[in-house]
Amino acid sequence: MIQKTENFIVKELELELLSSETRMSPQRLNELLSDDFFEFTQSGTTCTKRDIIDVLQQCPEEKFVVRDYSEKKLSADVVLVHYIVDREIVESGEKRCTLCSSIWQNINNRWQMVFFQGTPAKIV
Repeated sequence: MIQKTENFIVKELELELLSSETRMSPQRLNELLSDDFFEFTQSGTTCTKRDIIDVLQQCPEEKFVVRDYSEKKLSADVVLVHYIVDREIVESGEKRCTLCSSIWQNINNRWQMVFFQGTPAKIV
């Protein structure tokens, strides 16, 4: 039986953005997010790269479990990512579920996230 292997382009980078170490590192976030990065937030506002770097420093630590991860190559240098993430705030135990979409672009031979949207979903 032949086993299918997925060829993901940016999965490792996407998942790195969920790690506590990366979320607390302005230097690493600066490398992973493009200068023109923006996000549509769960509260219905928009954030820039600078906003996200500042906000993540103040967020409580979370555990993330990713499921249904997929990528769609839109062009040679652009990838659309979407997945579901089950989240748990470490300190309080509060659980949430988020539908995530991001767009990554290869800029000067380095993949960077240019867009992100997280939409609250029902916990399954």
